[in-house]
Parts: sequence; structure tokens; C-alpha cells
Amino acid sequence: MDVVSVSEIVESIAEHVPNEWSGEGPLAPADITVQIPLRPGVDAETQMRMEERLRPLKVVPLNRLFQTAFRESRAAAALDEYLHNAHETGNGPRWFDWEETGRPKISDAARSEALDMLVHMSRWIHRYVKAFRDGQFDEWPQVHKVPRRDGKYKNEGDSERLRKIGFDRMEIIRFMDFHGIPHTLRGVSLPPEEPPLLEPSVMKEEEKEEVAPEEPEEKKEIEEQKEIEKLEEPEEPEEPEEPEEPEEPEEPEEPEEPEEPEATLFLNAVKKGVPSSNKVTPIFANNPDLSAVVTRARAKALDPHSARAIFHVLQEMVDCDDPPRPLLEHLPGSGIRYRNGENFSFLTLGALRKQLAREARRLSESAADPEASPPA
Repeated sequence: MDVVSVSEIVESIAEHVPNEWSGEGPLAPADITVQIPLRPGVDAETQMRMEERLRPLKVVPLNRLFQTAFRESRAAAALDEYLHNAHETGNGPRWFDWEETGRPKISDAARSEALDMLVHMSRWIHRYVKAFRDGQFDEWPQVHKVPRRDGKYKNEGDSERLRKIGFDRMEIIRFMDFHGIPHTLRGVSLPPEEPPLLEPSVMKEEEKEEVAPEEPEEKKEIEEQKEIEKLEEPEEPEEPEEPEEPEEPEEPEEPEEPEEPEATLFLNAVKKGVPSSNKVTPIFANNPDLSAVVTRARAKALDPHSARAIFHVLQEMVDCDDPPRPLLEHLPGSGIRYRNGENFSFLTLGALRKQLAREARRLSESAADPEASPPA
């Protein structure tokens, strides 16, 4: 039996949840508060300047985090609604639990357990909005002040548990198709329908004052790109010697980075040439070409900032007759198999998401510590 977990289903539905904001995300640099530890020998004015220049860099991964929370909260609420109502009327799909033996067993107890997790997940974005307003993200990502229970899962271990509860793949696909729920469980996106479950706005109710108007957004994007370029040379405000400033024109290549505004910080970092010790995903170090992945994601109306979108494009590339190296094959339940030097490795969606988050955090820390930044 080919089973699919509840976590995979939520992620699949989240691909089709529309944004409720213009631009890159619900937050603008002006909304962000940056707090970094006071460094020895740095005066208060320089410290303040450094924090201001870090805002555009911090807003990108923070927007990605809020975007994921928003989409998966909406997807979890929708899935909970349809599965709960279908069970009450006796028309729901069979629930399976394969944690004990690795083989799927019908389990009503697993159904109740998973629905409780979905209800908690559906309020994820609400908890994050409140935490943001309470200042719990001011020192993020260096310091995590948001309690675990206010995140996606309530208890430690819930994440793994929800990947061991699910359905027969074809059975849940028929169920979702019948109710008009858009998904990507077949590996190819369905037409982007917008059933009533995706219509209510969460962010508009709670963040309507924080959403920037559409027209000035383009100017903000240009300003963000300029600020990010400046962040690559943070030594200048710290060094007392001003003669180093004329050296800036010697590096004309750096302004070329914003050519791909849709590329994530992680993709930009790889294209710049981060030292191999920091490349946590060998699959991106060589082939396939990153620009091809981004272009393909845009052509399919997928969000190039989304780990799920990048993973979906890689899955399509590996499923073709002649997959580009180092891609080899896609094994359901294991991930994308690829050649890693003389060995073979697997890339899963969960691992890709964590790697993107770690890379964004590493870039934030590098910007805060000029000595740790890789040479251009």
C-alpha cells in the first residue's frame, strides 16, 4: 500500500494557499526590530547603524517563516474541517498508523490524535503574529524566545508522529478531488482552484496595518537589495581607518547579485561561492543549474522562495527521461536520491526546509560578525 502522511498532505495543500500581501511577504524592513549583542570597542552610534543595516537581511528569512506559518495554518484548518465533517457523516477516508511496525494499520485513535495536532497547527500564524507584536522575534534568529508550544507543534515529538499517521494515497486523492481541495499529491500541481476553505483572511484581520501598498513595494525591493549589498561590507563602520573606503569600487561584481530577485538568500549564497564547509546541501553545489530551477518554478507559478516549490521542481527534473546530474531518482518516502561524491545521498523536503533556514540564519550571523563573513 502506498501511504501518504498527514504532514505531507498539509504541505501539499499549502502550495495552493494564496498570499494575502503584496511583495515578498507580510513584513517590511520598517516593521523589523534588530537587536545584536554589544561588541567590545563598538560605540553606540556604530552599533545602531549596524542594526539598521541588518533589517533588510533579517526581513527575508522572517518573511519566509511567516509565509510558511500562514499557508500551513490555512491548509491545516481546511484539512481538519473536511476530514472531521466527513468522519461524522460516515464518508471519510480510512486512517492508518504505521509507527509501531512500519506497516499501515487502520486506527481510529490515530485519527483523533492527528486532528488534535491539525487544530493546534491551524492557529500557528495567530500565535506567531502575537509573538511578533510582543517583541519575541526582536533577537531572532540569534535568540529564540518563542516557546515551542506557540510554534507549529504543541509537544516535542508531534512532528515525527504526524509523519507516521495518514492515508492510502489514492483514497485521499479521490477524497480531496471530490471536495475540490487543490493539492500536489500526484506530483503535478492541479489547477489552482480556490474553494471556500481558502477564502477567509487571517493576515488581513490581524495585520492589515502592516501590509504595504502595492505601488511603493517595488521601490522597497530595490532599497532592500541595495542594503543587502552594503551588508556584505560591514567592516567599514567598525574600522576607525577611513582610507579603506575607496577600495569599494574595486569590487564591481557584487551589485550583480540582485539580477535574480526571486532567488532565496540560500541560492544567492551558493552562487557567490560559500566555502564548502558551509554548503550543507551538496546537491546544490554543482548541478542542476540553480537559475534553471528558479526559472522552472516561476514558469509553473510556484514561489521560488518556497522550499516545497524548489523540491517540487527537483522532483520533476529527476522524473524526466534524462535527469540532470547529480540527480538520480525520486523514491517516495525516502526523497530525491543523488550522487554525493563517491557516495549516494537522499534529499527530503523536511531536510531542504531546515537547510534553507540554517543558511538564512548563518547569513544573518555573518552579517552581524564581519570577521566571519566569507571573502568575496
